[in-house]
Amino acid sequence: MKERIAYIDFAKGLAIIFVIIGHFIQYSTSQGCNTAIWALIYSFHMPLFMILSGYFISFNIDIRRIAKRFICLIVPGLLWSILIAGVLYVLVTYVHFNNPIENQTFLLRVFKQFWFLSCLFFCYLIGIFSLKIFRNEYVSCIISTLLLMILCTEEHLHIAYLYPYLWVGYFVRKFNLISIISWPLISGLFVTFIILLHWWSYDMTIYALPIKVIVVTDTYISIDIKNILITIYRFVLGLCGSLLIMSLSYKYIRKYSDLQMAMDHGGGQKVRLHFIRTTLRNRTVYDINLYITKIYIRICNKIRPYKIIPSI
Repeated sequence: MKERIAYIDFAKGLAIIFVIIGHFIQYSTSQGCNTAIWALIYSFHMPLFMILSGYFISFNIDIRRIAKRFICLIVPGLLWSILIAGVLYVLVTYVHFNNPIENQTFLLRVFKQFWFLSCLFFCYLIGIFSLKIFRNEYVSCIISTLLLMILCTEEHLHIAYLYPYLWVGYFVRKFNLISIISWPLISGLFVTFIILLHWWSYDMTIYALPIKVIVVTDTYISIDIKNILITIYRFVLGLCGSLLIMSLSYKYIRKYSDLQMAMDHGGGQKVRLHFIRTTLRNRTVYDINLYITKIYIRICNKIRPYKIIPSI
């Protein structure tokens, strides 16, 4: 069994919670997409999912690996779609449930509810074949992203929007970027994210303003500079929010792991010292820190290792 990566699992859990809250606000409140919390969540939650997925992506062409991805991503969506469509068909036909099945495309419309799974699979395929053609990771990433932006249609908005984030996740793992993001950089990400969030709303999403960098009419072909700038803006906003969540997850899990390791292997007195040093680490007056630590050591030497540590 493969070893789990704790901070990735933690970030996935947060992303799932964000999706639940976002959908609840969107479909269960009167304001829906016009709330600040909805705008906050929808600015980065799907890019975060794609980055976390890209973290485990390998772009080597391997038929068995591609087949495995198909079985893991497409097959579950198809099976659930058939199950849901069957249940709804029974309700409509025999129970007269007020949700009519209009035409033969009903199953396809149900399958679209699992759009992220198919989007991830096709992004994976595009990444594989672009790397096969261009034979360089950076060239493949840039050219395939630009081609998707140019050739994007309304049916493939999610792919064009989320595809670059798959490469981001790939490079995050390759260069171990999250582990080298320091607190000053996290602060910079936070400030940048908050500033960019000021202009974010439903009107800036791909649903209200699709990616369409090339405008084609009967008389001319032009480049939509405004659309390009908004597409870049969306990408940077999603990138900052996603990296912020992943970095904070890494810092939190690392701190928890250090404490757990000290408790497991440090012994009684070392664990107590770990607690007090962690508590006093950020205090500015060093003499107070040293004085209290010495007193605490003397107290700890007089009690048993299993005694409960008094609160500070």
